[in-house]
Amino acid sequence: MAVSLDDMVNDIWAAFPDKYAMLGGSRTIGGQYCLRSKVHGYVWAWPDEGVMSKVGQTKFEEAKNKLDLLPDPRDLGTRNAIRSLLAQRVDLDPSYGLVWGPKAKNKRIVGWALGGRSKQVFFPYPVDAPSDPTLALVKTLALVNTGKMDWR
Repeated sequence: MAVSLDDMVNDIWAAFPDKYAMLGGSRTIGGQYCLRSKVHGYVWAWPDEGVMSKVGQTKFEEAKNKLDLLPDPRDLGTRNAIRSLLAQRVDLDPSYGLVWGPKAKNKRIVGWALGGRSKQVFFPYPVDAPSDPTLALVKTLALVNTGKMDWR
């Protein structure tokens, strides 16, 4: 059974404490899209309203305060962007294929692994690791960001 967005929102916020992420091509919880422009940098689009806004502008700040600009990991493109971000944080090259999968011992998931072309990084969990791959990805990024996970 997939984990709901309500169950993940605190972990997403922990992974992205600024309440948004500059991940071009990603979708947010509020339904906006983060786009990367050569001229304007990162902008967020509200497709239903035909409006765009960027960091510091009123529309952006209002949405950020409602947590609407947190990345939505249920979206495949956004999940791939988060996986690439995690790879960069742990010195893996995200330009090649990345594999995200559980590591088990005695039929119990004890951690998750992120594998690149030439190396694999294991993320052990001190207690039971999440079994949902999307939740595990977000939790792992949050733990790596805060230094609470020793992955080396």
